[in-house]
Amino acid sequence: YSLSDGDGLLRSVKKSGAKSWVLRYWINGKEKRTGLGPYPAIGLADARRLKNAFKNELAMGTNPQERKRAEREEAARVEAIKSMTFGKVAEEWYRQQSGTWSNSHCTDVQHKLRVYLLPQLAERPIREITTQEVLNLLLVVESRTPESAYKSKLIVGQVLRFAIARGNAEFDVTANLKGA
Repeated sequence: YSLSDGDGLLRSVKKSGAKSWVLRYWINGKEKRTGLGPYPAIGLADARRLKNAFKNELAMGTNPQERKRAEREEAARVEAIKSMTFGKVAEEWYRQQSGTWSNSHCTDVQHKLRVYLLPQLAERPIREITTQEVLNLLLVVESRTPESAYKSKLIVGQVLRFAIARGNAEFDVTANLKGA
């Protein structure tokens, strides 16, 4: 059952005994409801303030529920982008490409990924990898084996372009390394 405080504010009581604040409001003639929080953690004065803030947003043409949903979706999108690491993309790229390569090339690419690239880049969000970061990594590789540095740069570029095609990255930072 519900107990009305007026102006759409209700205290809802469930069969289990749990109590919460609910706000009834209308958009385009349709009744909507939104939860404002648990009672007694949120008292009457706070529930009224929340109701007034919600109704003020409605009066300004913004539906707070839709805004919150959009914020949650954006936060989830940002989290998904952050969780898309170089290591994950490189693994997917390798799986897709390796079927078209010779065994020796597969071995060479695996070696460069495992020894030179993944120890430094595996956990890095792919969108946050910088040109300077890749250059520093390649300079270390170059000091040991110059040919491996060149091939490692090609691999990083291919992984980044693969990520761009999938919408997981914005640009290939290795393009800025020409002549470096």
